[in-house]
Amino acid sequence: MTKKPNRAGFDLVVSKFKSQSDMARALGVTRAVVSIWRTGGIPIKYIPELRKMTGLRGRDICPEVADMMD
Repeated sequence: MTKKPNRAGFDLVVSKFKSQSDMARALGVTRAVVSIWRTGGIPIKYIPELRKMTGLRGRDICPEVADMMD
């Protein structure tokens, strides 16, 4: 059984940017990629960078990997 991605974490991260487009631009990915993350979850490799950009804790972005990130 797979866990659902943390939609609240995604929404929280996007709220730190003006839009999904701004988030995509800051990370060097396309808007389409960020849109996929909305339903599929933010890939773990982007969490450290997002922590630096947003000031959020890893557990706020993706609780599933909180122990590895904080």
